[in-house]
Amino acid sequence: DDPDVEELAPLTMVRSVTAPLTPHQARAFKAKFGIGIMNCYGQAELGGEVVGWTAKDLREHGDDKLGSVGRPHQGIEIRVLNDAGDPMERGQVGEIWIRSPYATQDTGVTQSLDDGYLRTGDIGHVDADGFLWLEGRASDVINRGGMKVLPHEIEERLCERAEVAEACVAGVPDERLGEVPVAWIRPAPGLSPQPADVLADLRDTLAGYKVPVHVE
Repeated sequence: DDPDVEELAPLTMVRSVTAPLTPHQARAFKAKFGIGIMNCYGQAELGGEVVGWTAKDLREHGDDKLGSVGRPHQGIEIRVLNDAGDPMERGQVGEIWIRSPYATQDTGVTQSLDDGYLRTGDIGHVDADGFLWLEGRASDVINRGGMKVLPHEIEERLCERAEVAEACVAGVPDERLGEVPVAWIRPAPGLSPQPADVLADLRDTLAGYKVPVHVE
């Protein structure tokens, strides 16, 4: 975001670790600097990084998979399950369970394993090429009258607008529906997005129940 930083030579690739990197951030970085990002994913309970990019993946999929956290490392197995614990098809969103031979033997972790798989608490999907995409945390999912809303999906749509620098979506209590999504946005410098216009655009790209009730 710093306007004084225009290039990062001699870097040719960058690894992103530890904290989430949204597809919007990855695309913005690539557009500004022309440098590919090797994203990755892991948890301490699993032994650290368990999913990531290789240089070969970056050369072959650096643009079409930008924003993914990569593919499972050797020996890592991933399941994507629905609320009932049933496996989802490739491309379908569900909760991510991972089996890792490097998982910690901590008693608390071991007791939480199911058939050797750890429930990560993250929501996502695996595409046809085996790349894992994160959609958010299970605890962040908004239950709008029984319809599940992923804040991450709405935030990505908001950040696609040139006048939006950052966006955050969360559920707030609603007497009739239980929860409804509300969006907070930080305008890009010098711009003033109008909430009514933002909501109108979201209605054109999202299912009705996913559209926030308010933009702040």
